[in-house]
Amino acid sequence: MIRKYIGVVVLIMASAGTAHPQEPAFEVLRVTEAIKLQEHIDEANGTMSGALRPTIRTNELFSAFQLINRSKNVEIKMEHLRNAPITVPAALSGEDLRLCAEVRTINGFYSAVGASGALAKLDTGDQSVLGSLVEANESHMIDSSYTEELMLMRSFVASDCVAAQTQYYVPLYFSEDANAPAADTFLAVFEIGNAAVEADLYGVTSAGITTENKLISLECGETTRVDIGFDCMFDLTQVERAEYALFELRISITQPHRSKPLKPVLRISLPNAN
Repeated sequence: MIRKYIGVVVLIMASAGTAHPQEPAFEVLRVTEAIKLQEHIDEANGTMSGALRPTIRTNELFSAFQLINRSKNVEIKMEHLRNAPITVPAALSGEDLRLCAEVRTINGFYSAVGASGALAKLDTGDQSVLGSLVEANESHMIDSSYTEELMLMRSFVASDCVAAQTQYYVPLYFSEDANAPAADTFLAVFEIGNAAVEADLYGVTSAGITTENKLISLECGETTRVDIGFDCMFDLTQVERAEYALFELRISITQPHRSKPLKPVLRISLPNAN
């Protein structure tokens, strides 16, 4: 599958002896209208069971990027769905960008896919946590019936959610209070079989520079959310989130039939710690 990147980070440097205002490397965008979700209910899979197992395939290498709470099972209410700050290079912010979102239960009972309207620049306000307004008619079918550990969520920034992919991902999470997110862990779910996966996190400064040294290596193990693949995660308290504009996730996927590992690189936004 060919993934189309919507842009690259551009660094603007002033020539020697010439004083120019520093152009911002990144801008924070906001959702200006509700994300309309196209929902699908598969009654055959039921709403719950005593031993709910992952039974779905998402057909996406990057099945989920979400913030979770490992210390407790957070009950789902779609009205509490939130997104991390939507951060992109300033050079891209003038494009017709949208926030593309997908929410699924791991047993395939509920799935919802949708997009926001055009994103707008966030001029003021708290950038640590931003809420998503979601229009969903069938979400009552999963509200309080599923816990956070039984969900898959991914969201990214693109001009066309169907035709285009991007390297800028915006994790989703559930919180009762938009000013006090309960999440304590970043989770990435990779759908891939017969492979070894490693993932390292780097910081990206406000000037667009990626740190030389990795901040942390993610803990990766057999997935609990898709039929086959890996869950990779790290504790949010182990990273000084306020120091960086974005984070770069460098992944290495080794498979027996490939002579060299696949090494995708993604940009991830995270809310600042309260």
